[in-house]
Amino acid sequence: MTGKEIWRALTSESDIGVAQPIIIDAGGTRQLIIWYPGAVASLDPVTGKILWQQPYKVGGSMTVALPVQHGSELFLTTFYDGP
Repeated sequence: MTGKEIWRALTSESDIGVAQPIIIDAGGTRQLIIWYPGAVASLDPVTGKILWQQPYKVGGSMTVALPVQHGSELFLTTFYDGP
């Protein structure tokens, strides 16, 4: 409520990309999904603890499309690199 930073989890040597973070429920856990030009990561939204990361390099920092959850799957796609 104050704007005070309560945790910081990811650092990136490259561009930050533009995909909006999303919250999903998967594996019985609430997860904050962050997609940046080097990977997609799942964080605990309360603590910032990294739950998992999957490398997914994209050209031109084009993390534009919003990640979409469908059941137990998470779909990401880019114009240059595809799904």
